[in-house]
Amino acid sequence: MRERSRAITIVVACLLVLVAVISLVLLRIPSPAPAYEFASTSQAVDDIRFSPDGQQLAVASSSWWREKQEHSTRIYQVPDGKVIRELDDAGAACNWSADGAVFAAAMPNDQKIRVWDALTWSRKHDLRLPELSQFESRCLVHNKTARLAFDRRGNLYAVQDYDADGIGVHVLDGVKVWRGAASGRNDAIDAVTIGTCNNHLDMSVASVQGENGVARLAISYYQPCSINGGTGFLVEIAILRSDGSGRPTVQKAYGVLAPDPRASYQWSFLQMTPDGQYLVVRTLKEFCVFRLFDDHGDLVHSRPEPLDPKAFSLAKALDISLEGRLAAYCSADYVQVVRIPSGQTVLALRQARAPFALSPDGSLLAVADRARKKVLFYRIPQDTVVEERNGVAN
Repeated sequence: MRERSRAITIVVACLLVLVAVISLVLLRIPSPAPAYEFASTSQAVDDIRFSPDGQQLAVASSSWWREKQEHSTRIYQVPDGKVIRELDDAGAACNWSADGAVFAAAMPNDQKIRVWDALTWSRKHDLRLPELSQFESRCLVHNKTARLAFDRRGNLYAVQDYDADGIGVHVLDGVKVWRGAASGRNDAIDAVTIGTCNNHLDMSVASVQGENGVARLAISYYQPCSINGGTGFLVEIAILRSDGSGRPTVQKAYGVLAPDPRASYQWSFLQMTPDGQYLVVRTLKEFCVFRLFDDHGDLVHSRPEPLDPKAFSLAKALDISLEGRLAAYCSADYVQVVRIPSGQTVLALRQARAPFALSPDGSLLAVADRARKKVLFYRIPQDTVVEERNGVAN
């Protein structure tokens, strides 16, 4: 009996020590008050995006499940929160072209992507996604564009998703690319199928500097995809080249991120640094960083980060600063900002699941607090932003 009591005492003591260690670690992570904030008019924010110059913030809202439906994107001036423009029929996903001159947005349960001139805010044209099949329409619970992205040539990439039978299945027959969508020429629209599997979940585009007409396209799948007849992977990296007409074509493709054989459906959200050197992936189990090459990707950092699947359906799960040094991702009740590629945490905020965005220069983290109907801006400590890449301190 005495030995049992002693064993219980040792176990309790070990647990207390563990709790103390965890507390000390958490206390070492800075969690400051917002540097500033401004009011937002919606609780149903899906996506927020800084303009490339960091002077504007797009807040996309789509309360399609409420009695009073709202599908709009508001463009706010940073930092004072002045509403520059409100765009109707656009409230699920949005993005800016690389030069900030064009803005694209989509809304739920709709096959159109609206494109605006971001200087005058006149609508340039509407791009139409493929119609859903009869089976998909019957199963449709929530259909929206999961990701919009521009490459440096002005091509617009889109992935469509839908939730079937409430299990969050995401499907599109290939990633659709509109040639010259930023140019405003309706006759330049050209849909091209690029993806090799039909179970797309997320997508990221990066233009590789120094190589004319070359871009990298990263696509994640909710089920393993066999790429080039090889072993199934959850993420495909496609190397794109432009033919003489400017049409993107796949030169080669390879896979990264091996699937968990115990899971039937696997959520993996991703984003590449703008130069295409690094791929950041957020799954339900971990956060990881890959170094990308023309024919393979190397895992350079990973950490266990279990996450409730609802976090992916309720908020943006991942973002990368335009200068490519920092990544932000949701982790349980935290939003964490980490260095690329080391994964070292530089900022952690206790925050309920909410959309967030990093400013282009990596100095600010914007969080759309739905409960308070505010956008909160946190300063990222600049003395921790310096990072070595390819052995050279930047």
